[in-house]
Amino acid sequence: MEVWNLPGDAKMLVLSRRVGEQTVIAEDVRVVVLAIEGNRVKLGFEGPRDVGIHRAEVHTRILQEIKTSVSSE
Repeated sequence: MEVWNLPGDAKMLVLSRRVGEQTVIAEDVRVVVLAIEGNRVKLGFEGPRDVGIHRAEVHTRILQEIKTSVSSE
């Protein structure tokens, strides 16, 4: 386990996991390593339906759409 310092006060926890091992975020979100295939890791995310779980590029697009929607009102 490592902790990397990021800009500002942010930190990143860096873990090594094996297939089937899990990480828990904020008591109600689990990240499970489902498979490792070459240089790709397949992750599963389990959490409450009201918690959005998105790939970073999808999250960025959602935020941009919200910003565009608000500025056009």
